[in-house]
Amino acid sequence: MSSSSPSVLSTSLSSSLSSSITNLAGRNQLTCIMSCELFGGYETIIDLEKIHSFEDIVKIIKTRLILDLEVLKLVELKERLKSMEYHIHHVTLEQILKKEITKIYVCSHRDSG
Repeated sequence: MSSSSPSVLSTSLSSSLSSSITNLAGRNQLTCIMSCELFGGYETIIDLEKIHSFEDIVKIIKTRLILDLEVLKLVELKERLKSMEYHIHHVTLEQILKKEITKIYVCSHRDSG
């Protein structure tokens, strides 16, 4: 069993995750960040070849967050996420696909339920 304290493990995991996200960021990828009260700051990278609409982007980020919440056994948060509606504004799909935009925010104006 490891003798590392939880805070050391948490810092190490966080650092590793940040490094992985940075290494994934590339020319054909889009950084998507949740912008809402409950899940604000959740970040994932999406392959541009897998999206054809804003709905695709929202579906991918919600699915990934649901999977992460399941792993963490955060059932109530998972259920709340399922009922939330998200959208993307201030950018066009064309800007994203032409790689003029490399980071977007996926937001919900109905933050709690």
